Amino acid sequence: MTEITVARLGPDDWKRHREIRLEALRTAPEMFSSRLEDMVEQPEPWWRELMGKNRYCYALSGEDVVGMAGLATPTGEPAEGAEAANALTEALPAGTGMLISVFVSSRARGLRLGERLSAAVIGQAEAEGLAELYLDVVEHNTGARKIYERLGFVETGRRCPTDKRELEMVLALGAG
Repeated sequence: MTEITVARLGPDDWKRHREIRLEALRTAPEMFSSRLEDMVEQPEPWWRELMGKNRYCYALSGEDVVGMAGLATPTGEPAEGAEAANALTEALPAGTGMLISVFVSSRARGLRLGERLSAAVIGQAEAEGLAELYLDVVEHNTGARKIYERLGFVETGRRCPTDKRELEMVLALGAG
């Protein structure tokens, strides 16, 4: 595998985003609130809007997208659409965000990309002046939980309201 870089992609790269997101939902459906069947038929404008609303960081091996993580912040608009995290994000306090859609393809595991991608999103949240960054993680996903703990996230004691298998974690950022 070539060197892995972490970069942002724009809405014109919606096909690459769609490809890695659907791979995540196909290969690890139990790790995400969103469902493959809700997203697979979404049209191009939907994917472009999603990429414009949320800020995603991607792990790239050459031109191949092998991982992703995103930052979602409340928009003040009603939550709708196939992305289940929308309702969770809209319920966040102003000035906070949510780490979403963290995924590393099986062809790039073992390279600490989950940590690199999550750290990149933390950097984006700090650059935007957010006070806290939340996430929800499936309780039995101990590998991901260890990554988040290394990055400074702590459990809040609450569970995700839409999926009781998921624990809520929070990271206080420099603005807080």
